Amino acid sequence: MDNRKCLENLLLDIDSLNKLKAYTNNTNLFDILKITNAELKHSIVLAYIFNPSESHNLGTKPLELLFRKIAQNSNIKSLEVFDLLNIDYEDFSVMREYKNIDLLLKSRKNKIVICIENKIWTGEHDNQLNRYKEIIDNEYEDFKKLYLYLTPYGDVASDSDNWASISYNDIFTILDELNLENVNNRIKLLIEDYKSIIRRKIMKDDELKELCNNIYRKHKQAIDLIIENKEDDYYYFYSIINEYLCNLKDQGIIIYDEKDSSPKTLRFSTITLEKVFPLLSDTENSFWKNGRTCCYAIEIKDNRLVCELYFSNYFVDKDIQYNKIIEYLNKLHLKPAQNAWKNGYHLNVRFGNIEISSDFMYNNEEEKKDIWSKLDKIMIPVLKNEKETYDRD
Repeated sequence: MDNRKCLENLLLDIDSLNKLKAYTNNTNLFDILKITNAELKHSIVLAYIFNPSESHNLGTKPLELLFRKIAQNSNIKSLEVFDLLNIDYEDFSVMREYKNIDLLLKSRKNKIVICIENKIWTGEHDNQLNRYKEIIDNEYEDFKKLYLYLTPYGDVASDSDNWASISYNDIFTILDELNLENVNNRIKLLIEDYKSIIRRKIMKDDELKELCNNIYRKHKQAIDLIIENKEDDYYYFYSIINEYLCNLKDQGIIIYDEKDSSPKTLRFSTITLEKVFPLLSDTENSFWKNGRTCCYAIEIKDNRLVCELYFSNYFVDKDIQYNKIIEYLNKLHLKPAQNAWKNGYHLNVRFGNIEISSDFMYNNEEEKKDIWSKLDKIMIPVLKNEKETYDRD
C-alpha cells in the first residue's frame, strides 16, 4: 500500500481514533493546574483525603482502607495486624511537611505514628530517610511507629529494614473502593480527577496501552511514516541534556566527553567515582570502550528522563568489583531495586526521574530552564553527597 493511501486509512478509521478521546479530551483539574508531577501537591491531596476531620464527608473510611492495605502488606513487620485494625480512627490527625516529612499520621489515643515519604519521579537524597526516622524515634519514643516509602511502583527504600514500600497502585485501589454516594459533586470530581491522574500519568494505564497497541498494529505503516517524518524528540532532549552536562563539566563538577554517550543515553563520571573505580589501562576491554567500569547516566525514555548509576563486572575481578560497588552504594545511601543485577555482571541504580511533558515546544528556552532545574534537584545532591562522603574518608 502506498504512503498516501495508508495515511487516508488511518484518518478514516474514526471508530478507533474516537476511543482515544476519553484519554485526550477530558478536562482534569490536576492537568489544568499542572501539578501532576509535583510531590508536594500530591501530599496535600493525600493529607486532605486521609484526614478524618476534613470537610470531604468521607469520615474515617479513607484512613481505614489505608490501614487495611498496610495490614495486607506482608513486608510490614513493625506493626501487627491487630495494632492496625483494632483502633479508633477518629483520633488521627495528619500533618504535612513536619520537619520536611511529607506526611505524618498520628493518634495519641492509640499511640501510633505513621511517617510517609512521598516520591513521584525523584529519588532519595541527603540521607533523608534516616534523618526522618531519627526525628520520629526521638519525638514519639513511646509510640508504635511505621515508616512508609510511597513511589509510583513500590520501589525499595535504601533503608528497607525500616521503611516499607507502598505504591500509587495501592493509593488508587483505596480511592477506588470509596463510596462516593453521600459526598457532594465537588468532592466526587476531586476524587475522580485524582484517580484519573494516578491511572494515566503515574501508573500508566494498561487499557490505554492496549488501545494504542491495537491502533498501531492496524495502521503500522501510517504511524511509522508519521514518526519517521516528525521532529526528533530524542535529539531535542539530547541537546538540552548535553548542554547541561557541558555546563557541569565547565564548573569542574563532572568529567564529561560527549563521545562516551549514545543517542538516548548521556554518560559522565566524577573525580571521586574514578578514584574509587580506577580506569582500566586496556580501554578496549572495558564496558564503554573508554576504560571505565562504571558511570553516571541520564537516559532518555519515551516519557521521562532517568538518572542512573551504571556498574559493570566485566573485565575485572567480579568479587572485588562487587564488594566495591556495594560499599560505594552503602556510603551514598543508594540501593538497587530487587533483582537489579543482570546475570551478575551489570547493575544499574536509578535515583531519579523527570517526566517529559507531552505538550513541549521545540527550542523553547523556558523548557530548557525547567529541565535543567529539575536535573539540578536530582543530580546536584547526589554528586555533592558523593564528594563530601569520600572527602571525609
